[in-house]
Amino acid sequence: MAILPGGGYAEYAAVQSDHLMPIPDNLSYEEAAAIPEGWVTAYQLLFYIARGKAQEKVLVHAGASGVGTALIQLAKLKGLKVAITCGSQEKMEFCKNLGADLAINYKTESFKQKVKEFGGADIVLDCIGANYFEDNLDAIRLDGRWVIYGTMGGHQVNQVSLRGMMGKRISLISTTLRNRSDEYKADLVRSFIDDGILDAFRNSVLKPIIYRTFPIEKIAEAHEIMEKNENSG
Repeated sequence: MAILPGGGYAEYAAVQSDHLMPIPDNLSYEEAAAIPEGWVTAYQLLFYIARGKAQEKVLVHAGASGVGTALIQLAKLKGLKVAITCGSQEKMEFCKNLGADLAINYKTESFKQKVKEFGGADIVLDCIGANYFEDNLDAIRLDGRWVIYGTMGGHQVNQVSLRGMMGKRISLISTTLRNRSDEYKADLVRSFIDDGILDAFRNSVLKPIIYRTFPIEKIAEAHEIMEKNENSG
């Protein structure tokens, strides 16, 4: 299995040799396919960029997504406390079963209030963007690290309080993985392995979450399910 620069919907792909990872013997090919993009992205966000440490509190938006379910498990593996947002009671229970300490239905509850009651977030991992900007600012703690890696809720923010960010000494970071250099990706893959993440899969401590599998002829159907936000994993 490997990080790809694109072209993953194929029977064969050419990749950098130092972007490869061995498949743990206890995983199927389908489970292995869920690891490079989702889990390596999650590892990058939480540890490479946000510098997450044991006992810190992390707010994960879209907790039931592929990256979200990876973030929950990685955070718990390393001793962090996890709050997540999602859009249904079913997904809340799903995320709690993965280890989330606090699950919030953003459709019925104020996540900023719930997170503040949780003690605030040292880290916010945000794939939503504009729609959550003010509430993230309220929920994050002093010296918090706020990583934006998606804009599913819009990319333009009006009337941002820079003083509010300065007052909390917030580090606001935006990131992607695809356009990183080959050297960066190789180093990331090496750290992912050296940090024992693959061993945790081998020992069934971590588990890739597969919602459904589809033949390649039904890729459009798979995308429709994701666009409707039906999937967990």
